[in-house]
Amino acid sequence: MEHIHGSHDKLFVFFSYLIAVAASYTVLELAGIVGMSKGKRRGVWLGFGAVMMGMGIWSTHFVGMLALKLTVPVAYNLMAVLLSVTVAMIASFVALLVISLFKRGMLPLFGSGILLASGIFGMHYIGMSAMQIGVTYKAGYVFLSFVIALAVSVAALGLSSNLMVNGEAGGPRKKFISGLVMGTAIVGMHYTGMLAATFEPASHSWLHTGVVLDQKWLAYVITGGTLLTLGLSILGIYISRRFSSKDTELLVNEKWYKSLYENNQDAIISVDLKLRIIGSNPAATRITGISELELKEQPLISVLSVVAEKDQEPVRELFVKSLAGEQASLETSITHQNGRTVDIGMSVAPVVVDGQVAGIYVIARDVTEEKRAKEQNQYLAFHDELTGLPNRRMFNQLLAQTIEVHSSGGQSLLPAVPAIQFT
Repeated sequence: MEHIHGSHDKLFVFFSYLIAVAASYTVLELAGIVGMSKGKRRGVWLGFGAVMMGMGIWSTHFVGMLALKLTVPVAYNLMAVLLSVTVAMIASFVALLVISLFKRGMLPLFGSGILLASGIFGMHYIGMSAMQIGVTYKAGYVFLSFVIALAVSVAALGLSSNLMVNGEAGGPRKKFISGLVMGTAIVGMHYTGMLAATFEPASHSWLHTGVVLDQKWLAYVITGGTLLTLGLSILGIYISRRFSSKDTELLVNEKWYKSLYENNQDAIISVDLKLRIIGSNPAATRITGISELELKEQPLISVLSVVAEKDQEPVRELFVKSLAGEQASLETSITHQNGRTVDIGMSVAPVVVDGQVAGIYVIARDVTEEKRAKEQNQYLAFHDELTGLPNRRMFNQLLAQTIEVHSSGGQSLLPAVPAIQFT
């Protein structure tokens, strides 16, 4: 039977390579996003990654087919073309799903590699069957194309797995180099598969089961559309990463704050602008004896009942100053729920958001032991440790005070002594 000979358009070959590199780079970028995503968002990115990978592989294949210039016009069966696209996307999704669930280990990597390689292999040969022309294959090249597809799949999924685990490890430069290598391998697989094909004239009826396409313009359209899609995908990934980075930063800051808040030895009570308690830490319960549930949603004024009566008005003034944007503090005492008196150092600080006071923090430290130790040191400074009697330091202090009082009043310290006349 007469064979049909053809040649490849070098520009379209380059286009197919460009698509393969862009698709590889996009998938590696997506893998990093998948690694940082959780829950439903992770599933969305997996689906998006499968579509991008499947579209990229199929576009490389189809533009590569269009790069082949035969001496006769070739029609394409559109159902077979669509089936080849679907196979590529499904295989990509299953492979990415498997590797995302297991991430590490040779068994899941090799298993998902076989799945993806089978999808690429099937996509290529289903796509070739869309050409309404007689095609026979050389078994050696067919086997070699599958081996290359398997190698490409394992390498791509290995890199994706690493990025899913380590997030941004490697950086854009490493991803770009990996994309070049993967693109070369994908194109190598396709053109090895094309080497396996020998074309022969088909019956006239076969030619009319498909659509004769303008190969030149179709190649331009597919290349431009695919590169635009991949470019927009990379832009979307970049924007998503920026937002994700900010979300991560906010989450980290929130965890730092929460840890500081919950593990602080000082009582911290959060109060909104309506002077209603919106939160408290465990230290507040320890110092006051009032549980967080009892404190929450209570008016701040209600907790004044535990403050020493003489200090209740100064504490109110403290709250007013804080709402005006000032930070103030004082020492007072409160009555614990068990009845004991607790000396505290209280500070009230405004919470400022965008230049406006959004609430206040009431911070209290238990200074009972500290105050007791200070009073004890003061006592020991002026009394004998064994007898408890005033010591020389107290005598000197009292003497100095007495002299100062008499001196300021113009009085003599010693009583007047009657004059004695000597004869």
